[in-house]
This record gives sequence, structure tokens and C-alpha cells, in this order.
Amino acid sequence: MLKFYFYRNKVIVHNPIISSWIGIEENELPILEKYLKTRDRHDISKDLLRKIELYRIFDFTDLEVEENFHKLIENFSIPRTVYIVVTEECNLKCTYCYAEAGPGKKLRRELDYEEYDKIFKQLKVAGVKKIVFTGGEVGLKKNFYKILDNAYKKGFICNLISNGRVAYNIKQAKFLSERCYKITISLDSLNENNNDDNRGRGCFKVATKALENLIKLNFKNLAINQTITKNNIADIDTMVTFAKSHKINLNIGTFCKLGRGFDDISLTKDERKEIDRIAMKYKKALNTFTIKVHCGQGIGEFSIDSMGNVYTCKLLDQKDFYLGNVRAEPLDYIFKNKKIDHFSYSSLGMEPCKNCSFKLLCGGSCRANHYYSKSKDDSSNVINNEECKIIKGMILEQMYQFVYGGKEHA
Repeated sequence: MLKFYFYRNKVIVHNPIISSWIGIEENELPILEKYLKTRDRHDISKDLLRKIELYRIFDFTDLEVEENFHKLIENFSIPRTVYIVVTEECNLKCTYCYAEAGPGKKLRRELDYEEYDKIFKQLKVAGVKKIVFTGGEVGLKKNFYKILDNAYKKGFICNLISNGRVAYNIKQAKFLSERCYKITISLDSLNENNNDDNRGRGCFKVATKALENLIKLNFKNLAINQTITKNNIADIDTMVTFAKSHKINLNIGTFCKLGRGFDDISLTKDERKEIDRIAMKYKKALNTFTIKVHCGQGIGEFSIDSMGNVYTCKLLDQKDFYLGNVRAEPLDYIFKNKKIDHFSYSSLGMEPCKNCSFKLLCGGSCRANHYYSKSKDDSSNVINNEECKIIKGMILEQMYQFVYGGKEHA
């Protein structure tokens, strides 16, 4: 039942049943294999035995993960986090925008303040705790500050994602800092030309001014979204240094062909693997005994677009993931009557995942990445093999980082 992965001149010993692992030297593997057969403590060093017992490497207890997941989805009502896309309009035209937003993209009948007031009341009754405001660019939404204030006063945890326009002056930034738990600014590079090649002319000045204002206000929960393409692949280190110096959380993501994506800025598989490996050092650590069987779309979160359409995920605004419209039906009705096959979107239910030793660690990974990678003629819930290989490499790196703490080994 144990799995052995040879990685960076080490051996990762993985118990996929309880999602635990240790790292050993290659010359320790025969010793471990012998002990696995004999269970004679004289065959093994005290240090290795201590690691085995501490991380329960030989514990093959059935955690009843599948049964517990079925119970969860049977008793499930509504996710606790909602992403609200307040507008499709944006002052920029990023080359890779998953929302395909841009100047003049505002739709005719986007939800107004009064409609949001009704939606917030429904969300409150349903038990939703957190609202993440996004777009388009939230700063272009009519009455956005009033809409945000309404949500804040109703007791929601309010986060927002912006290219910086929303906090471009200090008065705006102060208003947001007093109402938002977390603010994320999109900035791809500290090199103005490289950044604007990705996001559009003028974006750098807007984003850096917003960051400057929020730093000046000592806003504590500030983040940067950095998307890596061929334009800014060399700019990761300077961004990491900047983020660390200002105690900003840095989210490094590789360009993925969602929305409008162009092959000339796409990363090769090897480039993406290397960037993902670097990014792992700045992401939340993957810990032993972690159990994840689902990416969270439709369970941990859902989204409402600017026209009131409800989807299981902000990245999956497609008919396959459409739940209903808040203008036509109340939210509680939408979630009670729209049957979502959560199991088929989990690593327990997707056929390619069932025999994978990483299935309790990746949860099937991001559904959007796989969905947009599949053939247009394929209506099945497929796993994209190339995407899967990259995810497995990322998990191995995180396992290694957990054991060795980022120490380099020749």
C-alpha cells in the first residue's frame, strides 16, 4: 500500500490511505522494506523508527473518506463564500483575462444597488459568511462603494480583487481599508513595460499607486496576484523581494488558457513546472494528514455574475456549471432544486483519479484548468493528462518542502 517516489536524490515514502509521508535516504529504502516485512525493531534505526511512528506510515486504517464525503454533500445547503462579479467592464484589456473583460464590456442590465441589497439579505439568511467582490474592474461599477458598504454593514466578511483603480486615491483606499478584510491587487511585474505588456498600458501606475496608498494606511491583509507569462517570466524574484519587504501575500500563478489566451505568451510545460516549483515556497504548505477530495466549486464557494447568473465557480461561467438566476429565483430555491453531482467532480468519482496515489491531496485539482483544456467535442468530465502531470510534480515538491524545509540537496 505504500508508495515510493524518488525525488531530488531522496525517497518520499507515502501512505496514501491516511495521506501521510516521510523522506528517507535512498540507502535506507532496503532497510525500510525489510522492516515492513519483519516488524523487527532490530532491523531499523531509532531515528527512522521514530519518523515512521510519528507520521503513522504503517497505519492503513480506513478513514471512510468516500462515505463521509457522501454525507457532506447529502446534508449540504449552500457554500459559505460567494464571488460577486459586479461588472464585466474593465479599464484594462489583459492578454489572459479569464473573464474576457475590457473597456466598454459593461452589459446592459447589470445588477443595480437595490438588487444587490435583496441578494445580500438572501445570502445572510442562507448562512453565507464571505463575499469576494471582483470583475471586470470593481472600481468601474456604479455605486460600488455604496454596494460594498451595504454588505459590510450587513455583517459579511468583505474581500475584493482589483487592478488598483478602486484604491487609486488615498480617500478611496481608506474607505476600503475600513471595510475590507482582504484586498488583492493585480500586478505582474515591477518592471513597468513588462507589466503593461501583460495587462495593458497604464496598469502599472494604477496598481502601484493603489499598493502605495494601502501600505501607507498600514492595511494588514494585502495581497498581490502575479500572473506569469513569457513577458514577465524573469520578474519573479524582484516581486518576491518587494512582497516580503512590505509583508504582502504574493499569489504567483502561471498563465493558463482561460478566457482570451494567446499561444505567444503561453509558457512551455517545463517553464510552468519550474515556476510552480518556485511558487510552492510562497504558498500555504501542504501538510501530512491533509485530506482533499474536491476543488471546492459549488461546495466551498459559488459565484454570481453581473447579470445575476449563478455558477458553481467564478472561473466556470459555462452552461455545464450554471445553477440559475437570482432575478428569476431566490437563492435558496436555486440550491435546493438544482442537483449538482459533486461526487462526479471529486477525485473519488472521476475515473482517472480513482487509482491515483495523490487523489486525497489534490482533490482532482482546479476544475477550470481541466475543463478549458479538454476538446470542445468532449462532453465528459475529463482529466487533462498534461495538467495532471504538472499537478503531480507540484505535489511532490510540496511533500519534499514539508520534509526538508526547502533545503537544497544535490
